[in-house]
Amino acid sequence: EEGDDESEDDDEELQVEFSFFDPRSEAYHAMRAMLSGGALLPEGIDPGGFADLLSEQAVVGTLVKGESIDTDLYGFISALSLQQHKETKCVQQLIASILKRLPDAPAREAVRACMQDAQAPLELAPVGLVVSERFVNMPPQLLPNLVDALLQDIAWAVQHADDKADRLAFRFERLLLLAPIRMPAGKAKKAEPAEPARKQPKHAAKHAPKRGPAAAALPEGAEFDRVEEECIAQAADAA
Repeated sequence: EEGDDESEDDDEELQVEFSFFDPRSEAYHAMRAMLSGGALLPEGIDPGGFADLLSEQAVVGTLVKGESIDTDLYGFISALSLQQHKETKCVQQLIASILKRLPDAPAREAVRACMQDAQAPLELAPVGLVVSERFVNMPPQLLPNLVDALLQDIAWAVQHADDKADRLAFRFERLLLLAPIRMPAGKAKKAEPAEPARKQPKHAAKHAPKRGPAAAALPEGAEFDRVEEECIAQAADAA
């Protein structure tokens, strides 16, 4: 009888509620811990610098927690203006690391051209770095809402942020997402290049049936660690 009771307990479903909250300074340590064990930052870059920027940026960013703000952090998403923070040491380290790890000259030139925009005045083509970490077992049903929350935050900040510099900084011309991929053994062939893409409205890409230039440029057989990053790559301009 005791064995039957234990079996029933093992099969019982655990209901967990998740809520979205704005970042706050108290989340620093939890965000730093996630960044330390995450895929965004390579070894040698202090995650504390990014956690400091992200936890203090309430206007753009979302924390995934339980029912209240005081529960554990399950994940977060945000976007940092590379222009606004171009003098910050952790941002400089990450940009240098990105350029160093690129495999060939054309790739380096393409990314360097994007990064050069980060040195321009805020009024001109700001570049946003998407920063996202989460627990592997966070329910995938939350992911579309989490990405949508980021886009809504950016749109709101452009219009309503208290500081004019913030409003300009979040008027992103493009977003940069660093997504790790894995290659199965023996798979290193590049996919066929895509035809030049015509300019589309910003939100048209998610309805487009064809693969974007970034997806077509990925090595054949590439596997993403996160399903949301694979979906975003389908509409990206470059890889």
